[in-house]
Amino acid sequence: MKSATLHNILVAIDLSEPTSDIVATAIMLNNTHSGNFWMVYADDSAPYLSSPESGDKPGPVTLDPQNSDADVVLAGIREQLSQAGLTAEFILLEGPAAENILEKAREIAADLIVIGAHRHGRFYHMLFGDTGDELMRHAPCPVLVVPHESVKIV
Repeated sequence: MKSATLHNILVAIDLSEPTSDIVATAIMLNNTHSGNFWMVYADDSAPYLSSPESGDKPGPVTLDPQNSDADVVLAGIREQLSQAGLTAEFILLEGPAAENILEKAREIAADLIVIGAHRHGRFYHMLFGDTGDELMRHAPCPVLVVPHESVKIV
């Protein structure tokens, strides 16, 4: 059996607790598959940040950490990746996370999507849905779910 080559790896982050585990996994993947990495910050709250009056438009834009509320965290991630020798393009996707991540994965012909595991209750999933579930059901490529250290069962 031939080993799969991963040329395009989309790493979805939302700056929640599992993000550090996701970044560590991206670094590990870079050590074995020196492909192209896209660090995609999926922000479900983004539609509330834009307004017609300001001329902002929802959708994918190049992330500028200098103008982001999450600039400190993202700068730390950039530094961590740089120290590990991983170069990645950072992208902000505004709007429904699953829909936008799937669209970006198709656009870049992703060979793998990396996401983090979250622990939410049934009520949360009823109200907001489950991004991971949507990605696993509709992704054009395999989805690697990285468990957060506090979620792992020993």
